[in-house]
Amino acid sequence: MFYRVGWHARLAHKLLRLDSTRLAVLSRMAELPALHPESIALLERLKDEKMKPLVEVTPAEARRQREMFAKKYSTPVVDFEGTTRNVSICISDRKLPVRIYQPVSYPSSVRPALLVYFHGGGWTVGSIETHHSACASLAQLSSSAVASVGYRLAPEHKFPAAVEDALASVEWFADGNNRRLVGLPEDMNVGVGGDSGGGRLAAVVAHELHGKCRISFQVLIYPGVDATDSTDSHKRYENGPILTKETIAKFRSYFATEQCHTTNPRLSPILYKTFEEQPPCVLIIAECDPYHDESLAYGKRLEDAGVKVKVLILPGLIHAFFSNPGICKESCRTAYSFIAEFLKEHEQRV
Repeated sequence: MFYRVGWHARLAHKLLRLDSTRLAVLSRMAELPALHPESIALLERLKDEKMKPLVEVTPAEARRQREMFAKKYSTPVVDFEGTTRNVSICISDRKLPVRIYQPVSYPSSVRPALLVYFHGGGWTVGSIETHHSACASLAQLSSSAVASVGYRLAPEHKFPAAVEDALASVEWFADGNNRRLVGLPEDMNVGVGGDSGGGRLAAVVAHELHGKCRISFQVLIYPGVDATDSTDSHKRYENGPILTKETIAKFRSYFATEQCHTTNPRLSPILYKTFEEQPPCVLIIAECDPYHDESLAYGKRLEDAGVKVKVLILPGLIHAFFSNPGICKESCRTAYSFIAEFLKEHEQRV
């Protein structure tokens, strides 16, 4: 069942006790698609925990809030049976933290795929910990290995630091000798994935490492791929819920440099000149999300270039649902299972 906010404004007000600004948003949303009950539950939990709007807090406070919320509400949708290892990989003059999830549920005749994953958070918040449950669930449901990368964040590290870390980490895992060092098979298909800002990183990696190392697949969850913010869905949801026009601008200001303009494909991957020979892609899209339209447009560019694309649009879901499985349990299970089936297509038979 879906709640149409216009029909249930009184109920939503009772549940959320929104401030005047958010009540104005609620009124405008009466003409928008229905919100799923789990979306309403997520907004309710944010209110209960007195989570301040991201534009009103420092990056340090935003991180603290996000970590606290994840610790309390990110129960996995499925128990992970396997090994979890925290490692550091040497990238040029620095080390990056990585958490590797290696399930035991695949037969000896199969080499699982490896998903190198980048968490969301506007390149400013989020971490390996905030996305632990999502990555563990993906590994368990797909019988694939997942490597969650702790890339550098803004404002301490400006653009293109996150991009450089993403490129270097995938190149590292694409080398079978390196994988062997962290207990992974030398012969396995390697792909990239991420949600929101992490999805943007995955898309950039798929383009820029084409021809340099083999990337077998990409998993993009409501990716930010068009920094012009000019689509209709950006206008529809400029005031949220959760991800607002002001929040996007604020986070962008944290990592901005002179190179960080909207025509730079590293910020707007949809502007890469060619999409031919990109790896197969699965797209997870939340219906009630500013990134809805650009995610669809990105999938169309891939399809028009002859790339195999699978798309799942979740009605009534809002941005950030994917990393909150403790609240959006059924929606996350649906999305995780959809991705898991895609990952199984990239197993290798021994």
